[in-house]
Amino acid sequence: MMPTPSLTPFNGRPGLYVRKLANVLEDKGCIIDNQYGYIFNLKPYKDTDINYEYIYTSVSEESLNIEEPMTIGTITSGDYVCIAFDSSENNNDYNHYYQKLYHYIVSNHIQIDGKVYEVSLPTNYSSLKEETFLIELRAKRIDQ
Repeated sequence: MMPTPSLTPFNGRPGLYVRKLANVLEDKGCIIDNQYGYIFNLKPYKDTDINYEYIYTSVSEESLNIEEPMTIGTITSGDYVCIAFDSSENNNDYNHYYQKLYHYIVSNHIQIDGKVYEVSLPTNYSSLKEETFLIELRAKRIDQ
């Protein structure tokens, strides 16, 4: 995981953080896949932007020597409340889907660990077309 100050779903350049994370991991001999994600706090976000706290990807090695500010952690298995949607850089539906997830969790009194784990997968690899992604937002349920 790598901290991502001032990066939101609506501004910043996530590709730069992805490339920096990939460069470090490739230098350590890891194989990088196209799946990466972000972690941020679950809260209403009515008057403020979502701020990603971390960017993450899966790694093939468990005993890597990673230097600060990057860390190695585990996103635990379990039951997650999820919503998935197609998105592009010109699509402003992100907040709509986030709010649907948030309101579902609140209205159903679902206890979660307080974080949202966003997974983003490219769905278009053509440079002639607009970049598109499948985005899934996940919140881990806490057993009661």
